[in-house]
Amino acid sequence: MGVILKCLAFICITICVGLPIISNLNFAIIFMAVLVLVYGSVKYSTKNIIAIIVIAISVVSIKNVLPHVALEEGHNILVINRDGEALERGLPRNVFVYMKELFLKKYPLNERREPTDEIGWTSQSIPSSVFTFSADSVFQKAKYSRVVNHIDFDNLVEFRGGFANDGKYNWYGGDDIERETMPYFVMYELTEASVGSIMWWRGHVLWENDHGDFVPIFHSQINSRTIVNGDIGKRIFGISIDNKRPLDFLDTLKLTVTKWKKSFEDGKYEENHGYEEQLAIRLQLSPRLKIFAVVEHLLTLFSVIGIICLVVKINWRTLALPVLFIALAAILVVFFSQHLFGGYFIHPGGCDGTTHQTLGRNILQYAIDGDWKMALQGGEKVYYNTPGFRYFRAIEKTVFGDTNYGNLIFALLFPYIMYGFLTCFVSKMWAFYTAVAFIASSFIHHVILYSTKSMAFVSVSYKLGFSYRDYVFVTEGGWPEMVCYASFLTAIWIAFKHYRVQGESYLWYGFVAHFLLFIAAFMRPNISIASGVAVLYLAVMLLKEKRYKDILITWVGFAPVVLIPLHNIWFGKQFFMFTSSTNMHVISPSMYLLALKEIMTLSFSGNNLGNAIGHIIQMIAVWYRLLLLLPVFYTAFKRKDISNDLRALAFFVLIGLHGANLFTDAVGFRYVFMTWMLTIIVDIALVWSLLNSRRTRTCQ
Repeated sequence: MGVILKCLAFICITICVGLPIISNLNFAIIFMAVLVLVYGSVKYSTKNIIAIIVIAISVVSIKNVLPHVALEEGHNILVINRDGEALERGLPRNVFVYMKELFLKKYPLNERREPTDEIGWTSQSIPSSVFTFSADSVFQKAKYSRVVNHIDFDNLVEFRGGFANDGKYNWYGGDDIERETMPYFVMYELTEASVGSIMWWRGHVLWENDHGDFVPIFHSQINSRTIVNGDIGKRIFGISIDNKRPLDFLDTLKLTVTKWKKSFEDGKYEENHGYEEQLAIRLQLSPRLKIFAVVEHLLTLFSVIGIICLVVKINWRTLALPVLFIALAAILVVFFSQHLFGGYFIHPGGCDGTTHQTLGRNILQYAIDGDWKMALQGGEKVYYNTPGFRYFRAIEKTVFGDTNYGNLIFALLFPYIMYGFLTCFVSKMWAFYTAVAFIASSFIHHVILYSTKSMAFVSVSYKLGFSYRDYVFVTEGGWPEMVCYASFLTAIWIAFKHYRVQGESYLWYGFVAHFLLFIAAFMRPNISIASGVAVLYLAVMLLKEKRYKDILITWVGFAPVVLIPLHNIWFGKQFFMFTSSTNMHVISPSMYLLALKEIMTLSFSGNNLGNAIGHIIQMIAVWYRLLLLLPVFYTAFKRKDISNDLRALAFFVLIGLHGANLFTDAVGFRYVFMTWMLTIIVDIALVWSLLNSRRTRTCQ
């Protein structure tokens, strides 16, 4: 009942905040609200249930009648290859001519790559329509791309144009147009509510006049124009051709310090030096709309607080530790990849992140159009790319629009998940210091890299998977490992903490743990063996106590794993357990059998023994990995002073992770971060276990 009530409260909170969640404020509100719900003690009251439903209905009704600026926005990438393309056919004549002039000035015809170059932008797809789809519009009736009530961007990342990660524009290499700085344009249709607001911009803008013509207005520095009654229904085009890469946190900080220093010295500073033609637009709301915007924010905040207070009793002491870890994680994310908060990170060309984004984007569009067959197919009749992440991206875009908030959630929770996972094997104090070391290693990583310019520590960090910076990088890259690893660790944490408890309590926790193990395998099939070993271990432990009902019910959570091969059979008429790409990376077990035969017969004329040894050396890679691996064998096979759960973890690592790596050539970088991180955790738990046993014997 408590879980159901918390779920109802979450739904009501989501209604109050509103979808999609595309601002840092709303993301922070709902993120912290969910955290409080999870750790709060439920208050059972029929009156309170009715009250939270009334609050949700009232808030959404009030928000619907509050005035909003509600500008219709259309946007798209701006590339021009030849005459007669969609942009030329659909845009106003003088707007397109002006855009083309700017574009050809920056990218002249005689300086482009040859069209035969398959990785260049000239051989990629061009826009098929004037304006492109935006995930922000899922819950809107947008006339063009989306409806906006807030405008404030200085670059393509802050603009959050979903087209930036569309696979149609996935060029790479030393091209004359970089994906991260691709040209684009935006159009706003002014509304009656926008009268009195001020449009600030830098760069090229075309403002429609009373005769339907568009007047070019270029500002090399931020300047403004007030929207008046005569502008109602008029359109404004912003054009950004000469773009720069977004600054990271340190560069932004340096620029701010330089600005203050220059201003202090002579009172002058060229704020936009080098950025004169990069489009920046900010909408300053009229005083009336500002008041209503503040009212709406306060309404959201107080309604969420009210729902939480009606549903749960907040335990501040329990909440303190997760908040601490999440706050530290948030600081590091801002430090290493600030654009994950509120921006839309643009993946480099040829990167898997672009593929996952495109597949998720297409799934969402099929779902909106009501074509559920194509949505479930997921863009591939037989999975080639990792199966589950495309559906995660589609859900993320539904809830969070064109942002990275969905993937960011797992990154923010990961250090605390590690702490909770560690408490299954060591004391809370050891778990805390280990998790802090995991976070602190990111600073060491950064200090050594930027002070010595040496990649040596970075190489060590990548090989051990024990630096939070590496996982932020995975999140930034748009890869599925973050969701996979967080799901796997959370599953083991929940299962190991609760599987000894009999009754309905374990049924819920066991189901969630098994479902998370399925999610881990769904996101990254190379983790499927580890997930399977965990499922079998839990079944054996329950079987010893004859808890057959618990096994059957909790296995329902892992059962969706059969849908993966069923998808391939149904849509592609082929059987693949996970993906067809697996065949490209699998190393046949027969190689090891033949290598063993060569040893036993002392016949070394074949290549199998050499290939087997070579692959194992590639897996280990460096000597310190071998030193870390040896204690895991000791933990798995030592009989005394080792808990069953720690021994089980050692077997998970040896069989499910290192064992699986014997049969795949994907044994580097992000693919094995968790493998070596858990290897280190087993070593730490072993040391703690031995010290604890010695301390116990001394006391006796």
